[in-house]
Amino acid sequence: MYAMYPALLLLVLLPIQQADPEEAYRNQYTEYTAISQLADPAVQAERYLTFIDKGYDARLEGAIVQGLQNALVALTGAGDYDKVYDLADKWVAARSGDLQPIALAFQAGAASGNNQATAKYGEILYAAQPIPEVALSVANAYLVMGNDSKLRQYGEIVIENQPIGQTWSIAYNLVGQHESAGRFNQASQMARKIQGGLSSAPEGVSGAEWTQMRTYLQETVGRASFEARRYGPALDQFNAVLRFNRRNDKAYYYIGECLLKTNEIASAMNAFAKSYLLNGGYSARSKGMLDTIYKANHGGNLIGVEDIISTARRELNN
Repeated sequence: MYAMYPALLLLVLLPIQQADPEEAYRNQYTEYTAISQLADPAVQAERYLTFIDKGYDARLEGAIVQGLQNALVALTGAGDYDKVYDLADKWVAARSGDLQPIALAFQAGAASGNNQATAKYGEILYAAQPIPEVALSVANAYLVMGNDSKLRQYGEIVIENQPIGQTWSIAYNLVGQHESAGRFNQASQMARKIQGGLSSAPEGVSGAEWTQMRTYLQETVGRASFEARRYGPALDQFNAVLRFNRRNDKAYYYIGECLLKTNEIASAMNAFAKSYLLNGGYSARSKGMLDTIYKANHGGNLIGVEDIISTARRELNN
């Protein structure tokens, strides 16, 4: 009975066979080589990702990452953008610290005109590497998608870091956003930036469109001065609007308001009369202002107001 113990002890003391790490590396290298020779980049990338899930020798790290990158570049070149996004997402899930898949998916989005992908991956990329060109692409994507809050977030970044020739469309949109929200000072600052940075119509903008843009920008500058109760500068700025469009009812309306604030009653009524005659969006309120001022200065009646309107008509038609 006791004679069995030495044999059992020998079994316990026998060395356990250890796996040869070099053999494991050689097997993994063989597998990597087979993957690298696959012709289909989508299949190749999927196989690399499976390889990562299983685990690998650290000496293969650079080669695997480079192989994945090459596969996604090839798919982008072939126009298989949806596959690039899918594989990039899987790559991030497998190796969350890698920026390459984010950058490659961002480039695919930009190349294909996919604004959602450009914005999605561009935001992540910019958070890790705040490159102004990336923010510009993201801002332009949000401009096209009509996402005002995101456009403002990224637009303000790029306008500060990029030439206005590249960012004018973003800046012009932000002028409108600020003005419609009653942020007249911010709208004016943005308008002045465009005015100071563009001496002629930007590429793709016709002469008529450029005149319309310049008119609006000058109106915005004038409105900011008016809202700040700087009536002298506002008067000059709205008169400058008339150099772009001498039949601008909005400009005449605010000219009338500025003159009224400085107690130039006759000139104010003349400006309101011109705005009224131009029959635009400010016509009704201008006629109301004209009648109110005239009555206040003529015993509460409108006898003779037509003379002011007739004079304004002659001046407009000269």
